[in-house]
Amino acid sequence: MRFRRLSRVALPLVVGVAVTGVADLALAADKIGGKGGNIGIGATLGNPTGFSFKAYFAQRHAIQLDAGWAPFHHGDGRVNVDYLFHGTFTGNSTVDLLGYFGGGLGVAFWAYGPVPFDFRPRPEDGPGRGAAMFVRVPLGLSLNWNTVPLDTVFELAWAPYVVPWDPGRGDFAVKVRYYF
Repeated sequence: MRFRRLSRVALPLVVGVAVTGVADLALAADKIGGKGGNIGIGATLGNPTGFSFKAYFAQRHAIQLDAGWAPFHHGDGRVNVDYLFHGTFTGNSTVDLLGYFGGGLGVAFWAYGPVPFDFRPRPEDGPGRGAAMFVRVPLGLSLNWNTVPLDTVFELAWAPYVVPWDPGRGDFAVKVRYYF
């Protein structure tokens, strides 16, 4: 019950912040490194496995949205939105290597028993249907290609459930996005 009340407030807030950031893209400076525009759409493999969207709203600042199947979070679905701050490590004429960190929120949901990747018991409600709200603290390395409008990302994140409380969750994902 608490989750439903919290999600009715938090989810519209997160979506509103993301939409506001995308609307400001017309005024944004170019992203750090790489070819292409400020908006990237692509795929993510890991947790989640599915769709990835990234929008730079300033040179070092971006909003990232990922949605899909979540093999490390009970094996059903999840959606998360993150704010990311980027810094440049090094670059050459082919690729720019960026590091980033950030913070975000997400919702995970499941509908049946455990999956092979989830070795821990489910929070409070046991097998069956459920949902959880989580926070994320992502750390990543991004290869922004200078010859094609793509980035390749390797990301780790601490992603504890907040409702219900379960601090021992984490993510790993490899992402590829096309920028326009």
